[in-house]
Amino acid sequence: KNTISTSRRTEQNRREENMSEDFLKSIGNELYYSEGERVSNTTDVMSGKKTVMLYFSAHWCPPCQRFTPKLVEFYNALKEGGEHDFELIF
Repeated sequence: KNTISTSRRTEQNRREENMSEDFLKSIGNELYYSEGERVSNTTDVMSGKKTVMLYFSAHWCPPCQRFTPKLVEFYNALKEGGEHDFELIF
């Protein structure tokens, strides 16, 4: 039983690592903060994150214009509250 359990965990870990690598490749090597400050390594930003949220929006979209400030407020409140195992990419 232990060998099978270990084998399944190892296979699951490999799949998760591959998904993580594929996800990081799809995002690209560099991220930019809203102020334009460049983060040279996406992997560094994502390191240790359990959750990554992707947000797609349009500046001309009225529902997006209303939602985006609320999302920023939510994000900032979580970060200020000590939650650091997530990241939001916009």
